[in-house]
Amino acid sequence: MSYHLPLVQHIQFIFDLMEYSLNISGLIDFAIQLLNELSLVEAELLLKSSSLVGSYTTSLCLCIVAVLRRYHSCLILNPEQTAQVFDGLRIVVKSGVNPADCSSAERCILAYLYDLYTSCSHLKNKFGEIFSEFCSKVKNSIYCNIDPSDSNMLWDPAFMMDTISNPSANNNHSMVGKILNDSPANRYSFVCNVLMEVCVDHGDPERVNDIGILCAELTAYCRSLSAEWLGILKALCCSSNNGNCGFNDLLCNVDVSDLSFHDSLATFVAILIARQCLLLEDLVRCVAIPSLLNA
Repeated sequence: MSYHLPLVQHIQFIFDLMEYSLNISGLIDFAIQLLNELSLVEAELLLKSSSLVGSYTTSLCLCIVAVLRRYHSCLILNPEQTAQVFDGLRIVVKSGVNPADCSSAERCILAYLYDLYTSCSHLKNKFGEIFSEFCSKVKNSIYCNIDPSDSNMLWDPAFMMDTISNPSANNNHSMVGKILNDSPANRYSFVCNVLMEVCVDHGDPERVNDIGILCAELTAYCRSLSAEWLGILKALCCSSNNGNCGFNDLLCNVDVSDLSFHDSLATFVAILIARQCLLLEDLVRCVAIPSLLNA
């Protein structure tokens, strides 16, 4: 009997192999089996006072949700499997996760729970009594439409640059999120410094990925950042709009006609959307359509 947990990356590799072999049915079955074991793994980690408590099972669950989202149309063809997935995810977050104050991975799990529940009538019939109230909380926290910020505050070019320069080193996202939540000026400086890093120093795709994940984690604990991301993206895409979109400090330092950073910016935005920091419909409504109309 093994006493070592497999790395999340190794399980992800198995997912990839099954996907490459087109064994989608087996992939979904395997994901459900893993999901059913997560609560037992977490209980064992708690029993052993492991440093992996709260992180290992959540990270693995995020990978499982990614697989299930990719093959969502296959999953919902089987009501029994759909119910197993829903119940498994519900058990993972049953310990009172607050949708307004949780990690990025937990937000992704909650968002998929919400999508399953609202799209499958048999889940509403089976789990309505125990989930309907919590479903409303998820909707109000994750699926509420936001309007873009048009901030123009005093910019601190050095604010949190140590963290942005080494995004994988900081793990105290809850504390940093509170610092950002308490100060609009801090949020303004942070998003400007992040976008400066993505748009100006954009040579390393892995670094852009790490910055995106950092921003997703901080946004999970500071929901006000969502309006800042939306606002600064609108400012970049609608920069010809006579400076009415705010974030002039960024626009003075970034040449929006430079095509070389567009891939990095697209990667960054895709991470924010995938990690539930931005709704795609908000991005289309507030950024894409105004930009096209201006053009």
